[in-house]
Order: sequence, then structure tokens, then C-alpha cells
Amino acid sequence: GAPPPPVDVSNRDGRLAVHVVASVPCADGGAECEGAGVADAEVRVFWIARDRSFLAAEGTTDANGRVDFDELPRGVSWVTVTAEGSARVSTQLVVGPEPRERRVLLPEAHRLVVRTIDEEDQPILNATVLVTGADPLPIGNLTDVRGMAVLDRLTAPPWTVRAQALGYETITRSEVSGDVTLVLRRLGTLLVRVVTDAGEPAPGAVVTIAGSRLWPARQATVDERGWARVSGLLAGAYDLRALRGSEVSDTSIGVELERGAILEVTLTLRTGRMVTALVTDGEGDNPIVVPAADVVLVESGLSSFPVLGRTGTDGTITLGPLPRGPATLAARADGFVARAAVAVPEELDGPVRIPLLRGGVLRGEVEDSDGYPVAGASIEVIGTDIDGLPIAETPLLIDFRRTHFDWAIAGPRPLIPAGELGVMPGPIPPIPRASAPWGGSWTGDPAASDGGAPVIATAPWVSRIDGKFTARPVTPGRVRALVRHPDYVEAVSQPVTLGPGGEADVKVVLHRGGTLEGRLVDEDGRPVAGARVDLTATRGTLERTTMTATDGTFAFAAVPEEVVLSVARPDEIDRIVLREPAQVKEGERTEIELELPNPRPPVVVTVVDEQGSPIPVAQVTLTSLDPAAPLRRTLFTDDSGRIELDDTAGLPLRVRVEAPGRARGGVESDSIPEQVEVVLRPGVLVEGE
Repeated sequence: GAPPPPVDVSNRDGRLAVHVVASVPCADGGAECEGAGVADAEVRVFWIARDRSFLAAEGTTDANGRVDFDELPRGVSWVTVTAEGSARVSTQLVVGPEPRERRVLLPEAHRLVVRTIDEEDQPILNATVLVTGADPLPIGNLTDVRGMAVLDRLTAPPWTVRAQALGYETITRSEVSGDVTLVLRRLGTLLVRVVTDAGEPAPGAVVTIAGSRLWPARQATVDERGWARVSGLLAGAYDLRALRGSEVSDTSIGVELERGAILEVTLTLRTGRMVTALVTDGEGDNPIVVPAADVVLVESGLSSFPVLGRTGTDGTITLGPLPRGPATLAARADGFVARAAVAVPEELDGPVRIPLLRGGVLRGEVEDSDGYPVAGASIEVIGTDIDGLPIAETPLLIDFRRTHFDWAIAGPRPLIPAGELGVMPGPIPPIPRASAPWGGSWTGDPAASDGGAPVIATAPWVSRIDGKFTARPVTPGRVRALVRHPDYVEAVSQPVTLGPGGEADVKVVLHRGGTLEGRLVDEDGRPVAGARVDLTATRGTLERTTMTATDGTFAFAAVPEEVVLSVARPDEIDRIVLREPAQVKEGERTEIELELPNPRPPVVVTVVDEQGSPIPVAQVTLTSLDPAAPLRRTLFTDDSGRIELDDTAGLPLRVRVEAPGRARGGVESDSIPEQVEVVLRPGVLVEGE
């Protein structure tokens, strides 16, 4: 379950009354009307902060279907309601010091049976089944020995069903309205053969594998015949490398493994090269060496298999072996700014030097619009460094990189032949605790989980009770302080110039902003659940995202005066179909209702030449001319010269088409028809001097 809110959260004066009533058919034939109160319903309030959920309160309704909560933390809250024989539903609102009441309609529960089998029609035990319906929060269960999972407390269909199991590919089925059987395909296998430069087997060699569907890298040892079997792989591209002592193979990049396939790969060992790095404090002729610096060596500047090490008291570390070819070094140390992309010469005549710059200190104070100090605000430093590269630093990122290095320095963990790549021996890497300070920094365990060097936590960048803060180490350059607090609108300081080892001061004023609560309905006035709603400030960097609850509600706290709401449909949450500006007064609650337009018919664009023959692989770009209905998509025609885009007909649209060897073409319409034909004629090349 979700953890309780952190103990250091103030403003626990929120009051909320939830009245749960049964949903009954309306007298006029409508689907939902309020019935009697539902007793013994379980109500939970989840407080949402920093993209995490905390269980703020839970209770049971009385005989009248009512339950009261007090001492709730202020801010956006999700309320979930369950009762015997009824579906689980949710609603969303902003809780504040003023009393709030929310009525929740509890519809009748629906039941779904999901059966999971493999390609040979055999049941799959302990497959995880997740079902999402009108309630955007999924309901899940595990399959039994018959491969069956029973899920109740569901809202009315249709549902989206997702099933996954160890050793099988994950499958998702949409628009499910009744009991369903899902076929899960077994994963693929790589058979890796490692040989010497003379073509002989290389027993004892270690094969390392990583890819688009497998990260971090894992390793397996070949047998006496030089073979290693890596099974349980999803379809995708994988990188492979073999290592034995001072011998290393070239990295096989992007080995394509098809679904359920068995593929053989051969890796050849050759003598590798070793690289010695020297980390120093600055560029001087007689520099001070930097001990205990983290150093990374990668081939070609970017690799799935970096070689990691930590400098000794003399500031040096020797890394390898590495295949012949270009390589780069990177280094980082406490109190210094990380340095990357130091090229390694093809022919080495000594250590490769990595000079580091000392970090600076950014001090500041945070106050509200009335001039009172604000405590508990978290600080992020943004800007550009002295080389013009972007800066985005927080203590959490600094500590994460340090702790991840401590975990990764031992190298990839070995695979276990258990049919699932997620299983590895050894301890779990350290992770942030739930009680981490609001500044984002965390201390974790005093020592790394693998018995390595102690984890040195960066002091949290959080404003104290007097509103002042200190951020160190900060990358030198032109920087700003980005300040966030759950009760205020985020703000950015004026830019300051910070030199290596230097100091600078800033001041930031936070405004409380307002709260925005809304409801999303369709053209018939029915609530739309599970839709994605994005809130973006017209000025500044504020961006937030939520999903509409069962009753179509959504809520945002600490909202600036001018924002834009963007909405995506539940079945296509990556495509914005509605955009609406909103005005929010500071210190007040603004309510808004958004109407999601019904899906439009698709548009079919056909691209032909002057003889009417189809043109395949033509690039078609469709751009909406209506700011309230944003759209920009690029598609390529099939062999029949066609592309089809759903939910588009009737929009004011610009269509641009181009293909190799032909002049560009297109159409523009205030109301695009369902069928569009574009003729592309041969183009000419123009040369000039």
C-alpha cells in the first residue's frame, strides 16, 4: 500500500466529507441517478505530491453512506470508494482548510474472467492481469493453475486488459466487453559462441548483453565448448561483447532478435588495450591530483558496456581491456564539476589527463508575496555552463549518480537460468527512502549495498525556517534557482554568473496561486474517465499531468494565473485533441467543465503520380489550423499510396506531401474531407553559382 504522508508535511487542516450513494436507473430512462446511501463502503483518500501518492486517510461510511475526514494535508487528492457488490470508483479534488463535500455514485459491479495460455494452449500460472475501465486506476489479480483470473468490482465495459508473465511477452487487449482468452508468446533466445582469434572455443569467457528491452547489462559465462545460452528475451535489438582476461571481442551492436526466435551469434576474442587516466584539480602544470574520483571509459563515446573505476591516492586508475578504436573518458569527484568526452588517443604514451573544475556555491532566500520567509521549498539549479551546455542539478540527481556508480562498479550481474532476466543474485541496489526530505536529497544506508564505499549524501537544497538556502556544489556558468513548494506556484530567480569555486546570491518570491478543479464530459454530458489532462503555464516551466477520475473530475493545486489545459482521449493518451486556456485567480478555487468532442471520421490521403499510379513511402504531414484542436502528425504511405488518420475529418487542416524526385504537393482546407488525393509531379534540380 501507499505510505502515509511524510511527517514534515505541514498544513494538515484539510476537511472532507464523502457521501456515497448507490447509482440507480433514472425515471426518465437515463443510466445514472442517485439512490440511497451506501453503508459500510470503504473510502480512502490519497494525497498526491511530487508525482507520488500517499495514503492520507481511510474510513467506512455510516448508515447514511457518509464518512468525514479531518487533518488532511492540503493539495490534490484522489478518493477511491469500494463496497460489497459495487464497482470501485474514484474522484479527484483539491483539499484545503475550507470544508469540502463530495458525493460519489457507486454503480453495480461487473465481473470479468481472463484466461491466459501459451502458444500450445497450456495454462499460464501466476500471470499478472490488470484491467482498466471507466476507473483509470487498474484492478489486478493473478491467474490460478487453470490460467484463470477473476476480476470483480469493475465498472461497466469496455475494458482494457493487460497480461504479463515471467518468460512471456506482455499483451494488451482493448475494447474488451466479456470474458476473454489471451495468448502469451514465449520469449526469444540467443545462443552465443565465443572463439579465440584462431577460431578455437574460449571456455571461461564472459558474455555481456544489453539492449532496448534489457537494461542494465547482464552477463553469462560460456561453457567448456565456448557456448552461452541467454533465454527469456523480448523481441528487439541487443548489444553483445565477450571478455576473458586481457582479451576482448568487438561489440556486436544492434543484433535483431525476433519474437520467440532462437538466434546464434559468434564473438571473436582479440588482445585489448588498457587506458590509464589521471584526474587533476584544474589545468595547471603542477596540478593537485584528485583521489577517489569516479572514472568511466567507453568505446566510441557511447557504449552499452562502460568500464568503471575509482582513482587511487595518486589520482590514477587503469581501465580495460577495450577493443581497438575511438574511446572517451569521463570523471566526477565530490566538490568538483563532472567532466565528460575526454578523447583517448589511438596511441598512448602515458596517462590521459582529466582536469576537473571546482563547483560553486549558490545561496539565496525564499519568501512569499507578503515578505514572509518560506520554509521547505526545494531548489533546482538550471542554466548553462561555461561551455554552453545545459545545467539541471538537484541533490537527488547528484546522490543518485554517486550511488548508481557504487552499485555499477562491480560490473554487470550474472544471469540466472530461471527463465526471467529480472532475477539476479546479490543485494538490491540502495534506493531512496519514502521519508526522504522534500529537498529531494536522501541519506540511504551508510554503506553501499555491495559493501563498497560509503554513500556521502549531498546536503538537501531546501529553504530553512528563515527562508534561506545553500546549494553546493553547483556547476559554474550562468545559473538560476528554480524553486518549488507544494503550496506555491514555482518561481525562477534572476540569472547570476558563478565561477569555479565562486559564490553567488539570489532572491525568489513565491505566490500561492489558486486551485483549479474541472470535469471532463462528452458531447452528451456524460463524464469521461481515464483521459489525460495536461496543465501548462503560459509563463514559466510549470507542467503537470493527471488522469480524470471515474466521474470525469480532475484537480490541480498551486496554479498560476494563466494556464492551458490539454486533453487526450482515454484510448489514445499520447495525442492531444482538445486545448483550452484557463484563468485562475490567486487564493481562489476555479471550476471548469471541458467538453470532449466525439471522435471524428478518419481521413484517408492517397498520393499518386500524374498517371494515377500510387506512390509508396511518400511523407505526409498533417497539421491542424485550429489551436483548440492541436494536431501534427507525419506518416508514410503504404504500397497503395495511402495513409489513414483517425479522428481527423472535418478539422481545418493543412496536408503537405513530399517524395524523392518529386515536387512537393498538398492541400489546405477549412474542413478536411474524408478522402483526399494529392498528385505529385516530377521535380527538377536547380543548380546555381
